[in-house]
Amino acid sequence: SLLLLSGDIACLRTPYFHDKASLWRPATKVGSLNYYNGPKRMRDIHIEQADHIQRAVVAIGSVYPDGYNIAPHQHRRGQLMSATSGVIVLMTPTGTWVMPPQRGMWIPPNTEHSVRMVGNVNMQSLYLEPDAVRGMPGRCQVVSISTFMRELISEAVDLPLDYDLDARAGTLMQLIL
Repeated sequence: SLLLLSGDIACLRTPYFHDKASLWRPATKVGSLNYYNGPKRMRDIHIEQADHIQRAVVAIGSVYPDGYNIAPHQHRRGQLMSATSGVIVLMTPTGTWVMPPQRGMWIPPNTEHSVRMVGNVNMQSLYLEPDAVRGMPGRCQVVSISTFMRELISEAVDLPLDYDLDARAGTLMQLIL
């Protein structure tokens, strides 16, 4: 299990970009405003574009402006969301949670939710296959994230989509699980 239940989970540091001016483009249909200038990494896509990848963990980073809203949706993978800046407000049919920077939010698989950004938000998310998260809570909850896990996630969002399971990247993702 993800270390989530220990109350010691990780968040992420602010990503480094060579040319910040080129990061901002009109929102895509999924709402992400973050684009990385370089090899295809997990920072410039939405989970639906990577869900076919045969990996237990997919890590994606996004940057959102103040007031940005993500419409109600759900995904088949569980999501551990965190932010290094700004505040995230997560709403489901059963409740509303406020997640400050350096905390995390666990969202179980197939949970309908919408998201509102308060301040500029640098979000990083781990999407986990349902069978990789057995024993995780069946409801949304704000969680603490350790410095170690924060660094693991920060590294994970810079990995290629089809990272090598038998190399450093695969080992890093196993540490996350």
